[in-house]
Amino acid sequence: MIKLKYFYYFPLIFALLACEKPVFEPLPPRARTYLHFLNAHAGFEAIDVRVTSYQQEQALSQNLTFLDSWPKGGYASLLTVPDEDTLRNIQGGVSINILNSATQATIIPATPLKMSKDIRATLCLVDSFGKPILVKTIDVVPDPTDTVAQVRFMNVNSYNLSVSLTASDSEVQIQNLNFLNYSSFYRMPEGVYTFYFVDDFSGQVIDSIPQLNISRHQIYNFFLASSNGKAVGGVEKLE
Repeated sequence: MIKLKYFYYFPLIFALLACEKPVFEPLPPRARTYLHFLNAHAGFEAIDVRVTSYQQEQALSQNLTFLDSWPKGGYASLLTVPDEDTLRNIQGGVSINILNSATQATIIPATPLKMSKDIRATLCLVDSFGKPILVKTIDVVPDPTDTVAQVRFMNVNSYNLSVSLTASDSEVQIQNLNFLNYSSFYRMPEGVYTFYFVDDFSGQVIDSIPQLNISRHQIYNFFLASSNGKAVGGVEKLE
């Protein structure tokens, strides 16, 4: 009789267990995405870039100085949750935060890292009128050909609200970019050029990159940042 009594309890136990909700939601499928990070903020000697994924933190880059980027010359291939999945209430999620390398103080608190499947993107730390912010670009790059390169320009300098990029002996002119805006990629023949960053209001050249060798089948990202109120132009390869 005792065994029979326990036998009657089993269906009730299974029914209760079936009503219990799972403690954790299953993780959504992850997808391949491509990320590049540029430090365009001169207010910190160096920064640390960290990503937290489902409560596990990983350092992407440490001691990244002003005008430096990660990874050098291209994009990191990452597995993360695609943008369409981050709209759900997922425990943990994927986020990025920026720290001061020297003090480990938080510069940018944990921010959702929303990426798209098979898409290249650039994250840029920018000084926006004294406040550090993250700017994200979607990098739709046409395939470079054997005869030309691809160039782009980003204005991340809050002291010059509208800037143009011109090149000597070239038809390429990327004009009237407002602060935090970026251009499409333009085809440019290989050669040696001097690039000028021009303030659209005054017409003055505020910085330049002299005698830069533009190679065919390469991708170049030009940007204008600022340091202590002075415009600082830069360029990097994105292969």
